[in-house]
Amino acid sequence: MSSVQEDHVTRDLGPVSQKLWKINENIWSRRSDLQGIVWEVGFVPFIPMLFVDRDTGLPSGFNYVLWSVIEQDLNVTSRLVNAQTFGKLHENGQWNGVVGMLQRNELDITFSSMSTTYAR
Repeated sequence: MSSVQEDHVTRDLGPVSQKLWKINENIWSRRSDLQGIVWEVGFVPFIPMLFVDRDTGLPSGFNYVLWSVIEQDLNVTSRLVNAQTFGKLHENGQWNGVVGMLQRNELDITFSSMSTTYAR
């Protein structure tokens, strides 16, 4: 049984947990419409998952198609940045590539296929 009370959904899960579980419906609606904010989005070409189309100069491939769906669903705008490399940790503790750009807050997110390494 569910009832709407003061913008909350209360689920009755039995006498012990009655009205203990409340889920704010508004958090889900806020997370599905980011109102066109602009994200700095990094990518690294990695054929065939992601590559730069020679004719248009734009990213293409499965990862880009997937990102486009996410972008549309969340209502965000992307400023695409080609990071060229995934990232390597240098002896001075600094990263290069897309990992370094994320670490330095130059990017908000990446949609590249990146393997996990011990350092990452």
